Amino acid sequence: MKSRYLMHYSPTFKAAPRYFYAKLWLLLTLVSQFSTLSANEQKHILVGTGDGPPFIRTENGSIYKEPPGLSIEILQSIAKHNSWKLEFVEMPFARQIVATRLGEVDAMVAVFKMDAPDLLYPLTPIAVAEHCFFTREDTDFWFTSLQDLDAIKLGVINDYNYGLIDDYVAENKQDNILKVSGQDKDSLTKLLALLHMRRIDAFIEAKSVVEHVTNSLNTETLRIAGCTTISPAYIAFSPVSEESEQLAHEFDSAIEQLRTQGELKQLFQKYGITDWHK
Repeated sequence: MKSRYLMHYSPTFKAAPRYFYAKLWLLLTLVSQFSTLSANEQKHILVGTGDGPPFIRTENGSIYKEPPGLSIEILQSIAKHNSWKLEFVEMPFARQIVATRLGEVDAMVAVFKMDAPDLLYPLTPIAVAEHCFFTREDTDFWFTSLQDLDAIKLGVINDYNYGLIDDYVAENKQDNILKVSGQDKDSLTKLLALLHMRRIDAFIEAKSVVEHVTNSLNTETLRIAGCTTISPAYIAFSPVSEESEQLAHEFDSAIEQLRTQGELKQLFQKYGITDWHK
């Protein structure tokens, strides 16, 4: 038999005040908007760079709008995939390394690993360079070994690494190395001027960069006097930033997507460069 108390018990609920529902709706709306903003939030990345066409093109301290260079376009496409907001600052190469090392910039492009082994690199390069020796047409110098350099005055860019000849340049036992410095474009222009004035017999630089610059400046015809090895160049991230490892991973993932989707192939064709991944 049921208790008479249970039989006659009829619970009642007091309706919540209207302002309670209004506050709840406002709270849910704010949470939704915050989630949307977080999902769409862009990572601001400050990138140090110089001028090195056809991979990087700058003018008056800013990246060329069209064409900005193959490496820059690759980086811009990767930025879209990863919701990165890129900001570029032009500075001399040696300063780029220091700024990236100290975290004054988030990254630099493009750099060889041997230039700054302490920086953080993705697996995939963003450029390649074949370093060659350039002379005047009336010079018979040809590079086959380091000993060949003893007979000439060689121009190089300060703090650049060229691979095979780096120890020779650093030791400079023959006192035959002339170093220039400044912005990348200015440094190459200085080497061209020194060669023209016969203050150096040859200089070494990336073949694609020299060919592009000499064509645009309409300078005297240069002679290629041998080349060293082909070296990959990378975007390098600051070792002091907690986000650098994640950025490097995002770079590698995005560039693989670009290659799979055919977007990377279109960029290589635009600049007349063969995909170094092949």
